[in-house]
Amino acid sequence: MIAIEACYAQLNKKHGAITALSQKYDISRQFVYNLLYMLQISLIIFASTLEEERNKKRESVEWILALRFEGKCSIGAISTIMKQMSPLYSSEGYISQILKEIGAILPQNQKIESEKKLSIPMVSDEIFVALLHLP
Repeated sequence: MIAIEACYAQLNKKHGAITALSQKYDISRQFVYNLLYMLQISLIIFASTLEEERNKKRESVEWILALRFEGKCSIGAISTIMKQMSPLYSSEGYISQILKEIGAILPQNQKIESEKKLSIPMVSDEIFVALLHLP
């Protein structure tokens, strides 16, 4: 609590706040600064851990999509391959959920110009690609 109050005081540039905290809790100013330093280090470590986690998750989604579309792999096969690379984000349930979420993002309707070939990828439990020749 002391470290949080000290951090808040520094962020808001409140002069004399560290001295006030040391007097309020009957501790030295150096002790308050040490607590503040430890809080800041903890926040930096926590933030970098979150960033690493986001990067791992993004990479796993890239692999899921690559294996699904390029490799034409089933969810089970994707899971098996990903478990060999890393056990994180490799369960069949997670892979299925990611594919459902991506499928929900994709638009359902497309405006089609009449004289162009069209390739339609579809994200589902199976992959379908159709070439349509329009008049």
